[in-house]
Amino acid sequence: MKVPDYHLEKAYVLSIGNVETDGAITYLPIYMCYLLREQKLEQMIIELDTTGL
Repeated sequence: MKVPDYHLEKAYVLSIGNVETDGAITYLPIYMCYLLREQKLEQMIIELDTTGL
């Protein structure tokens, strides 16, 4: 996220911990990876569907 050429506004980290947010970084338990979905735009963007939480 620190590299300006990547244009990353948010990040998801899969870990063995609980759901946590630290600024633009969201930490998720590994079992929640099924909530990630890809959106087709000019570049690959991953969005997190947390509506069921």
